[in-house]
Amino acid sequence: KIYHQMGLFGKKKDEHSGFMGDLSEKQEEALEEFRQIIKEENITDDPRYDDYYLLRFLRARKFNIKKTLEMFENFLEWRDEKQANDAMVIYKCPNIDELKEIYHHGYHKTDKEGRPFYIDQPCTFDITEALSIADSTECEQYYIREYEKLLHWRLPACSEAAGYKIEQSF
Repeated sequence: KIYHQMGLFGKKKDEHSGFMGDLSEKQEEALEEFRQIIKEENITDDPRYDDYYLLRFLRARKFNIKKTLEMFENFLEWRDEKQANDAMVIYKCPNIDELKEIYHHGYHKTDKEGRPFYIDQPCTFDITEALSIADSTECEQYYIREYEKLLHWRLPACSEAAGYKIEQSF
C-alpha cells in the first residue's frame, strides 16, 4: 500500500519520489538543510511542521532550497494574515447548512491507500445563489476551516487506521 501512495509504481530504478522513506541522498540533504535553516533563523518552532510536512514544500519546488524557503515563508505569512491557526475557533459560517444544500461536496470514506476521499461538484451549483447565502470572505473562511480539519482530524485519523502516515487526501 505505502508504495502506491508514494508513487513508487511505474518509476525508474534510480528515481526517488521525494516522500518519506523514498528519498535520494540529495533529497535527504536538502531536507536536513531546510530543517536547519528553519531552526537557525527562528522561522517557526511549530511541531506540526515535521519532516513529512516540510517534504511537501521541498517536492513542490523540486528540492530547491531557496525557492522552498520562499514558498514556506509566504505560506506562514498567509496563515498569519488569514488567522488559519485559529480557524477552528473563529471562522463560523452561519449559513453553511443552507450552502451545503446547493453545493454538494465533502469527504466520503477512504481510497485503497487510506487517504480520505474528497468529492467536489463545482459545476452542479449556481454561484450567484451560493454568494447570496455566504459572501466570498465567508466561503474563504469555510475552506480554510475545512483544510484545518483535514490536517488536524482527518489525516491523523486515517493514519491511525492505516497504520502509517497519510499525508494527502484523494
